[in-house]
Amino acid sequence: QIHAPRDDAFVDEIRRRTNAEVWRAVWLDSEQSLEAALKYSADRLVVDSRSASAVGGTGICADWNFAAELAASRSVVLAGGISPENAAAAAERVKPFCLDANSKLEISAGVKNMELVKKLFELKL
Repeated sequence: QIHAPRDDAFVDEIRRRTNAEVWRAVWLDSEQSLEAALKYSADRLVVDSRSASAVGGTGICADWNFAAELAASRSVVLAGGISPENAAAAAERVKPFCLDANSKLEISAGVKNMELVKKLFELKL
């Protein structure tokens, strides 16, 4: 999973050397960012959120409208603020390959609340 700004040649080289899928994080906050993401070389695109001080892990929901547009033609992993309370709506709206839940399942940075994890898995999306 690549989170740093890299060109398509770098992504293609990683895929060639590892013979593995390459997932690339994208942040969709404008039509321009959506158009750029549609062209990226990656097997799956991880749609995440960001804030002024952090890229990913913010607990802020990604833009589901842009994510749904991207998922209509690319394989999308939806991240950004996914919780047991909004996971079903996110999956229905965006129709991603899968959901990536992290900070909304934490008691503190890096420490998961296992009750929330269990609640998310019980949704059986």
